Amino acid sequence: MKTIDYYNQYADEFAQATLHVDMESLYQPFLVELPESTRILDVGCWAGRDTFAFKNKGYQVDAIDYSEELVKRATQLTGVQVKLKSFYEIDEYNFLLLNIIRTNSSWCGLSKYC
Repeated sequence: MKTIDYYNQYADEFAQATLHVDMESLYQPFLVELPESTRILDVGCWAGRDTFAFKNKGYQVDAIDYSEELVKRATQLTGVQVKLKSFYEIDEYNFLLLNIIRTNSSWCGLSKYC
């Protein structure tokens, strides 16, 4: 089974297992460095947990995922129109304007975190 097929088939189980994990201690070291007007791109947003958290903290958030089923769940949870895209298809974003990129479960700020 391909990874993408797994996430599509088990999207509900995956969402339930990850949605309520407290990530606050991981968010803070990154978010403290960002200006209030930062726009965040959540790459591989899964079920939308981090997109939801960042949005609720007042950030503008764009989100993408490659699983159709997780895109549906993330859009429903967050109210953000999550795009169905892979990491390799995000050339329309100007990364110089973004202050933080999330890939899988690790964030990489464009400054000292890379």
